[in-house]
Amino acid sequence: MLSPRRPPSTSAPTATKGVSDTSIAVLAFVDMSEKHDQAYFGDGLAEELIDQLTQLAELRVISRTSAFQFKAGTDDARVIGAKLSVANILEGSVRRSEDRLRVAVQLVDASDGSSRWSQIYERSANDVFKVQDEIAKDVVRALMRIPMMVTGGSDLS
Repeated sequence: MLSPRRPPSTSAPTATKGVSDTSIAVLAFVDMSEKHDQAYFGDGLAEELIDQLTQLAELRVISRTSAFQFKAGTDDARVIGAKLSVANILEGSVRRSEDRLRVAVQLVDASDGSSRWSQIYERSANDVFKVQDEIAKDVVRALMRIPMMVTGGSDLS
């Protein structure tokens, strides 16, 4: 079972910090809707995911301001991973057509750019906040099931 987020350690940082396999950056979701009027939804969804993931003590989650500097979407996942010192990147896209939302979410291995997990959600847009919450919870559950290659081969489940 996952333990709640603990306050940061007061001990001195180590001289050499490697990339933790349980580190993640959530990028702003790309607005792919026809009218390009869903950026607020993509940003809100990414922020919701960041909030949900920071509740897991086992994860080191990059802040929104650091991750959103890559909002233009021109950098490769491997480059972003190296710049943010993370092993995992969560990216996605949002589309809206009338009263329907389609959200694609993908967890990427920052070392080689390969996909670890992905899911497409298609829902009614009647309650945007409910959709955001549902996706955030599913991503957290999916992330917990993926072996994170931590020393000893343990995972987050």
